[in-house]
Formats: sequence, structure tokens, C-alpha cells
Amino acid sequence: MSAAHELAILEPDPMALVRAIRRMTAAGFSIRIDEGYRLLVSPLSKLTEAQRGFIRSRKAELVALLADAETLAALARSSRSRRHRLARGDAMG
Repeated sequence: MSAAHELAILEPDPMALVRAIRRMTAAGFSIRIDEGYRLLVSPLSKLTEAQRGFIRSRKAELVALLADAETLAALARSSRSRRHRLARGDAMG
């Protein structure tokens, strides 16, 4: 086995957090960040110890991912708004 192949095996799965968020959302949880970049999960009372442990161990990564997602969503909204203004002929707005 080549060194490059071994490295690929050891790399973390970049989509693991996305899948975890999707599973939690599908299970009825809300997971988001507030304006102060605090992680908010609800309903807290329904979290299992395993879920709590996962969130604690990956909290910084979850916050970063959710912040990036919010930034991308804001950029997409801005881009759609700009395209809409351009389509109306309001190039300066």
C-alpha cells in the first residue's frame, strides 16, 4: 500500500458532521448557532448521552460548519437579490 493511499484512509470524513446534523434534524432536533456563535440544540431533554457526547466532542467543528452554512446562505440570498434587480433593469440598486 502506498503512503498516499494510507494517508487517504486516515483523513477524517469531511461530510460526517453534515450527516450528523441531517440525522439530528430528521429526528426532530433543531441545531443552530446564535449571533454570539453559541451552539443551540433543542429539545435538550431528548438528547441521549451519546448525542451529548458527540456534540461536546465536536462543538467547535459544528459551530464552524453552521457559521459557514449561514455565510453561504447569506451570499446566495444576496446573489439572488442582485440578479433579480438586474433582471428588472435596476443595475445600480
